[in-house]
Amino acid sequence: MLLEKKKYLQKNPSSLRGLVSELSLSDEWTESTESLLIQLQSTMTERQKLSRTIGSLKKENRTIDGELRQMQQLSQQIKQLENDLETALSEGEKQVPQLNQMDNTAVSEKPDAASDVTGEPTARLPAFMRSEAATKQPAEDSQSESGSTRQITITGDFDDADWTEYVSARSDAHIYHDLRWRKVIESSFSQKTAYLLAKDRDRVVGVLPLAELQSALFGKFLISLPYFNYGGPLADNNSVAMQLIRAAGKLSTERGLEYLELRELADRSGLQTKTHKVSMILRLPESGEALMSGLGAKLRSQARRAEREGAVTRFGGVELLDSFYHVFCRNMRDLGTPVYSRKFFRNILETFPEETCLHVVEVDGSPAAAGFLITHRDSVEIPWASSLRRYNHLSVNMLLYRSVLEWSIDQGFKFFDFGRSSVDASTYRFKRQWGSEPVQLHWNYYLEGSQTLPSLSPDNPKFALFIAVWKRLPVMLSNAIGPHIVRNLP
Repeated sequence: MLLEKKKYLQKNPSSLRGLVSELSLSDEWTESTESLLIQLQSTMTERQKLSRTIGSLKKENRTIDGELRQMQQLSQQIKQLENDLETALSEGEKQVPQLNQMDNTAVSEKPDAASDVTGEPTARLPAFMRSEAATKQPAEDSQSESGSTRQITITGDFDDADWTEYVSARSDAHIYHDLRWRKVIESSFSQKTAYLLAKDRDRVVGVLPLAELQSALFGKFLISLPYFNYGGPLADNNSVAMQLIRAAGKLSTERGLEYLELRELADRSGLQTKTHKVSMILRLPESGEALMSGLGAKLRSQARRAEREGAVTRFGGVELLDSFYHVFCRNMRDLGTPVYSRKFFRNILETFPEETCLHVVEVDGSPAAAGFLITHRDSVEIPWASSLRRYNHLSVNMLLYRSVLEWSIDQGFKFFDFGRSSVDASTYRFKRQWGSEPVQLHWNYYLEGSQTLPSLSPDNPKFALFIAVWKRLPVMLSNAIGPHIVRNLP
């Protein structure tokens, strides 16, 4: 019996959709082809789990010879299944690109290929996530030619051009390593910053952006970086990174702070870490039509509902700030979260005019949903997005995401970063339905003595009463006092 692609996509998870995403909606395949697809997915999943096991064994300095042999066997099985799949499609006179030749979707045959937390090949990730330095834990110390670890010079007094030139040349740099964020943080929140630069003689070999937060409620600490999902040291190797971290830890102690927090992709040995958050990353298809065809019928209908009811979308800059903030501050109040100041968002838009924009969904001329977009090289991130509850019946949030995804595709970006989520939370499931995949984030901590990991989660009972009260505040009051609280909430 023949199965249509659209029916297949409706009943199978997003992890299988990419395997057949190049087929048109009218293409069909036999039952044996579907069986091959399922076998292929199962084998790839098994190899992903083995990849994580190998990574854990490496950290423990344990032998991995047996696991490497098993990895090679799984790679051979995957290659054979891909060949069988191609044969099955050819016999059905169907045209489909070979899975092991599709651009940026090939699974590496090398057992030690860098991969994300799900075991997916790094070619499916944005450029800053594809670097080995960003996704793999290197050796603890990198030695010089003489065999001894070189002691570099770390300073907070440097030429801005040196920082900018170094960051611009690094493929694993994120936009949050850009020196211009220092001005944004200082002017928006009146926070102290400590940007550290490492030099080996006259050559820059690493940087570490830091901000100091002090609050009676949330504690006193250095963080790289607050308010965002990425930061941490950007360095030539792990030896330099660790020297930057130790220098930052010493600075934290000298200032009487409680700890140092690093928000990054790397899992650094020797530091305590939290893995409670993941970034949700979607590799964008070639067109808006392909995006919609890869979604289930229910999701497609929801994404079009608001438009059928007359909702319109607008893209712009500072001129849309009032509309964005109107939605954002009300939604944050409803969630029990203090709101950032309008000044913060204005400073970002004015400091990064080429890299940022706002997107607003309007219903009858009033803002109903809004998102803040930050672009970086091959990817688009939406760190802040909100919708008003009274428009939930129109699914304005679905139109918001559909339109920003289509805009990202039209602009030529390859990846969409939905922002961070806790695994299996409602926001996680919402982002997964669009086809995004989780990439593990590491909140690494440099602690002194017997210090324990901090807990600033909304689930912490310490903050439960605060959240409950905040949800009941008038919006005008929450807008007035929220920025003074949230400036110290990372």
